[in-house]
Amino acid sequence: MAASEASPRLKQFFYWRVRRAFQDLGLRGPETADYISSALARFAVAENLWRLEGQGARLVPGTVVETLAAAHEAALAGQVEAARDIRQHEADYILFTAGLFRRYLERQRFFDFYLEQGRRDYRFVFEFERVRFRTGATLYLELADGLNEYVEALNHMSQVFFRDRAGESFAALRVELDRLS
Repeated sequence: MAASEASPRLKQFFYWRVRRAFQDLGLRGPETADYISSALARFAVAENLWRLEGQGARLVPGTVVETLAAAHEAALAGQVEAARDIRQHEADYILFTAGLFRRYLERQRFFDFYLEQGRRDYRFVFEFERVRFRTGATLYLELADGLNEYVEALNHMSQVFFRDRAGESFAALRVELDRLS
């Protein structure tokens, strides 16, 4: 499996759980659930946290602030597609991190900043796609406008599916990911 590809088994593993969380919270959107499941499956492989799809070995900087700087530099250099890709990657990373590791972000006091930046990033990608008349652009607007709800759905999913009997976070997820890898 290439570093940036999501395993079909991992995607299916997450898709069922994302759809269940959506159902539990009254959210709709199978297309959005499919997109989120793909992002989760991609980021479940640790090396993909800092690697952009289609960018080979190029690594994305490790923090949201560094990633924003990289996107700004790419835009200034006239690499608008690269800037768009970096912003999409960052928004997906924020969705993944804020949804599954909310308590950590809250303890670090990053949570609100991450959500605001994720909304900005998805809106940037929406506008980028919209002005180029690309199909699927509205998905990014949906992600921007509903980011809080999607983060809440992922947090709910982690609480319901990824705790072991002792209440330890993500022990069950680690077991499943090892099995699927």
